Parts: sequence; structure tokens; C-alpha cells
Amino acid sequence: MEIHPILKRYGHFFAYLLIITAVALLGRLYPPLLYPGSVLLMVAAPLIMEGGLKGLHWDSGSFLVGLCISALILVVYLVFVLRVLEGEGWHWLDRVLKHPEIVALIVLNMFVVAFSEEVFFRGYLQNKIGMNIRGVIIVSAMFAAAHFIVAVLGAGAVVGFSLKGLLTFFPSIVMGYMYVRLKTLWPSILFHFLSNLLYIGTGGL
Repeated sequence: MEIHPILKRYGHFFAYLLIITAVALLGRLYPPLLYPGSVLLMVAAPLIMEGGLKGLHWDSGSFLVGLCISALILVVYLVFVLRVLEGEGWHWLDRVLKHPEIVALIVLNMFVVAFSEEVFFRGYLQNKIGMNIRGVIIVSAMFAAAHFIVAVLGAGAVVGFSLKGLLTFFPSIVMGYMYVRLKTLWPSILFHFLSNLLYIGTGGL
């Protein structure tokens, strides 16, 4: 069966709109299904549309480069956050370690958020839109918009607070650029995971 030309050309945009709408509805109507539902949808989309997941081949050298880039950027971020926290210093780490549920959040971020979002946004959308700077910028704008929409429509967050979701545009640029340069998703998944972990660990600053 031949795919309609419009669907063939713009199917990835339709998939994006459908998935973000579905995730927002899950967050609004049945929050317990938000995370499992989102990972299922984001992994299923490239499987259905492309017949497989791209960018998941392992490359030790690329992963090491991604680890170094992640460490450099996130250490700068952490120094900035600690300045914002002022006198609290490293006490945020003590708070994290006293709560065992952080272990669940680590797993959640790695396998549900970081993995599934990178598979969908980088492995699928960026491959379709373009493995270049233009593609990185477009996908990063879509990434940030998705976080804002899900926060407002799905979680019912205040619009002003949800504007923080738009800041995900900047780490998305890093993740997208690493994928373009390194040709594998694992460095981007690592950066995504560590960024989320640090963001949660510092109280969302």
C-alpha cells in the first residue's frame, strides 16, 4: 500500500503533534499513565513510521567524547546553581541521599525520559528534518515547545512557571549537535540523563 505523498513528506510532524497531544491528555486525565504512555508512544512512532530505531549503535569513542562534553557543561551549570543556592552549598546532595525515591527517579530519567525522548526527537525527528544545524534548531524548538505544552495542558502548571520548559531548548541544542557530530544517540542520552538528574537533584533550579 502506497503512502499518501503528504503523509510521506510530513508524517513526522503529524506524529509529533499526535504524541504531544496524547501525552498532555494522559497527564491531565490519568497521570499514572503519563510516563509509561509517553515512552511507549515515543519509541513506537519511529518503529511504525520507519520500521526501526536509528542511532542506537554503540561507539565507545563517541560515548567517551559525549561523557567529556557532558562533564564540562554540567560542571559549569552546577557551579552556577551553587551560586544561586548561595549559603546552602552542597546540602542539596544530603537531601537527595536521604530520599530513596531518588533511585526510582534515576531509572525513570534514564529509561523513560532520556532514552525515549532521544529516540524520538533525535533518532527520529532530527533524522527526518535534517542532520545539520538547521535540523538541530528546528527539533530543539519542537522539544522545548513539547515540554511547555505538556506542562501547561497536561500537568495544569501555571503558564509563567511552565516557561521554564522552554529553556530545554538550550540543552536540546547540545544533544542534537552531539548526535550530528558523533552519529550515535548514546552520548545524547547520557547528557540528557545527567542533565535531568542534576536538575532534580538541585531542586529544579
